[in-house]
Amino acid sequence: MTRLPDPLRSRAILIGAATYIDPELDDLPSVRNNVADLAAILTSDRGTGLPAEHCTVIEADFESLGDRVEQAVAEADDLLLLYYAGHGLIDSQGRLHLALPSTRLASVLWTALPFDTIRESLSGAKARTRVVILDCCYSGRAIGHMTGPALAGQLDVDGTYTLTATARNQPALAPPGAAHTAFTGELITLLANGDAEGDDLLTLGHVYHRLRQVMHRRNLPQPERCGTRTADLLALAPNAAKSVTVARTPVRLGPRKVGRRVPRRGDT
Repeated sequence: MTRLPDPLRSRAILIGAATYIDPELDDLPSVRNNVADLAAILTSDRGTGLPAEHCTVIEADFESLGDRVEQAVAEADDLLLLYYAGHGLIDSQGRLHLALPSTRLASVLWTALPFDTIRESLSGAKARTRVVILDCCYSGRAIGHMTGPALAGQLDVDGTYTLTATARNQPALAPPGAAHTAFTGELITLLANGDAEGDDLLTLGHVYHRLRQVMHRRNLPQPERCGTRTADLLALAPNAAKSVTVARTPVRLGPRKVGRRVPRRGDT
């Protein structure tokens, strides 16, 4: 059954790495708009409806990133959403790393955030549904990493959902002068304006298929996704293109177990 998350029992972490000390990593000013506008949708009564204090935006003070992610992991009972926008980097073993402002290309292993760290942290969460959205180069490498054995046996968990801007070997795009990066711009437009061809709720499954159509039509990298169980039925917003009022029913939750590539300008 499609549903919106329970706002009081949900948490979101939005990470935007817009500036970098390494001159080989281009700054991405549109990333600031990404996290600000996505946060506005997640906290809007016409969007996901999270209380402002349940949506954490990290675009400075990255030293506390780990503590703030772990806090969200500990507090979320229904939806736990983590979004990242910035440069995606791969190490010599082909593993995905998320660039931070202090990341140096000459030392990715020691200065970037391994996606495996995100996976391990979220796999231990008690949240009913865990969602990761990545807007970076090579983000498709995260596909499948959120479905490991750490989730086995948690029968009350609706599942995990990973949505990525690109396939595993593709760059993401940040068009010069654009307000948003290409992928997140379309995501924000869809969540804010709705889809006349959609249902009353914009579920993760519908969002993915609609973004695939839009990006294909614009000849842009197409997103990838991987979901388990019923995670694709969770909605991030009511469909603004429909004249309906959607009731937000609290969810009853029972007990639970607790080869480096140098990016080109315009890549993320």
